[in-house]
Amino acid sequence: MPTARAIDEPGPLDVRASLIRSALEAITGIRVATVLAWYPDQTADLQLVRRRRFFSGRGRAGTIVDEQPLPRVPVGWWRFGKMLLAGELEAGDEVLVVGLAREFRQWWTSGQAFDPTSEAMHSGRDVFCLPWLSSLARPMVARAARTFYMGREDGTAGITIPMDVPARIVIDGGPAGIALGATADSPALL
Repeated sequence: MPTARAIDEPGPLDVRASLIRSALEAITGIRVATVLAWYPDQTADLQLVRRRRFFSGRGRAGTIVDEQPLPRVPVGWWRFGKMLLAGELEAGDEVLVVGLAREFRQWWTSGQAFDPTSEAMHSGRDVFCLPWLSSLARPMVARAARTFYMGREDGTAGITIPMDVPARIVIDGGPAGIALGATADSPALL
């Protein structure tokens, strides 16, 4: 990883580079975080996984600190064609944090458009998170090779669809069994 070069006498290009870097740091973009807490109103407290380095003076290596936690970040779920793919997050889940150029909470909470005179831009509050990110540190032990799997990480309940044709769909409901239909009262057996 390249390190910053030491500058004894900064010139105009160094000043320009510093201004550009400061502006880009204010635009947060998409980041990775872990969930600290989940709330029923579809928000979560998040901790960004990327740390920051703060320089306190010339020639110092800088202090590495964690970013401040992001409180009550709205969680986005996939909606399309009057269908919804949603669940709940748990502490430790990994998510993408998406920063928006302009405020969006009024739209998110009420569906209403914004006052166009607002000048808020790149605020730390104008973020939402998307679930379903997983690092290689959390191996997907429940999923077999060449399958589509949707279910619990530990494999105690899920749906497995092989990618090869002909495919045999396997539904596993764990010890409680599987009930199909609105009025089912007994497990469906394979």
